[in-house]
Formats: sequence, structure tokens, C-alpha cells
Amino acid sequence: MGKIAKILGILFSVITVALAVSYFFFKDFSQNEVLFSWLMLAMCGSLICNGTASYINKKDKLGVVSIVSGLIIVIYIVATYPF
Repeated sequence: MGKIAKILGILFSVITVALAVSYFFFKDFSQNEVLFSWLMLAMCGSLICNGTASYINKKDKLGVVSIVSGLIIVIYIVATYPF
């Protein structure tokens, strides 16, 4: 389970980098806010998956902090930003 969470964390990190690069080169400003919303969700997914992997492998309290902060930010993003 820890390896799966780590792989998902890496995939979310790659998606975050790809979205960040496309955010800076995308010229349609009406789509920038939507792209920024997906970028923040990908960052939160990376934070949650990496925190889960850390907690499963090491029983680390920082893993729990990462999971909880990622979930709080996801709730804020879904409630605030458009998709």
C-alpha cells in the first residue's frame, strides 16, 4: 500500500509540473483560473499521497499533518474555485 501511495504521489507531482508549465504558456486568460484550480488540486493530491506513504512506511506524525492539511486545502479549493 505504501508503494502505491508513493507512486501516486510521484504521478501527482508530475501532473503538477505539467500543469504549471502549461499555465505559464497558456494565453487564454479565461481558462487560466480553471487551470490554476486543477494545478492546486494536483498539488494537494501529491501532498496527500506523499503524506500517506510517509505515514504507512515510518508511522511519521508529519505524514498525518500532510494528509490533514492536504484535505483542508482540497475542501477550500472545491468550495472557492471554479472547475
